[in-house]
Amino acid sequence: MELKKNEPVAKVVADDKWDMFKCTIHPELQKMLVEQMGHELYNHNLYASFADYYVVKGLDKLGRYYYKRAQEELNHYLWCVDFAKECDIQYTTPAVEPITEKWDDVIKPFELTVDVEIETTELIYDMADKAKEIGDHIFLQWLYKPGLMVEEQLEEV
Repeated sequence: MELKKNEPVAKVVADDKWDMFKCTIHPELQKMLVEQMGHELYNHNLYASFADYYVVKGLDKLGRYYYKRAQEELNHYLWCVDFAKECDIQYTTPAVEPITEKWDDVIKPFELTVDVEIETTELIYDMADKAKEIGDHIFLQWLYKPGLMVEEQLEEV
């Protein structure tokens, strides 16, 4: 490829798929990422509600445990936000359903935690599978970055 004088490099090396002035993440993966943001925010709120439940019951250690888990979920959301910003993904912060469930025993939040974490792992693996199928190596690299999304699932399931 020959560069013409005064021609911008991005115009020469970029086609529609790899336009350097647009987000290079595949639109399906962008959508999945934003949905994951909403899921992580919901998990944060759910775990905070568990913490509140335990504190009200006088079980402060369990409350602290779930406040810590809630903070971890918020961190996962922020990982997604940081990646979206880095890749110039245009999105609206997803709305999150309020937590309206009530628990009648101290075991139920733990059971729900297992269900939520299995669902989260499946969503992350779905993103990885889609990224592999599409051939979006940047997205895939982010998912497999040490300490982030896929590796984080080791402690979750």
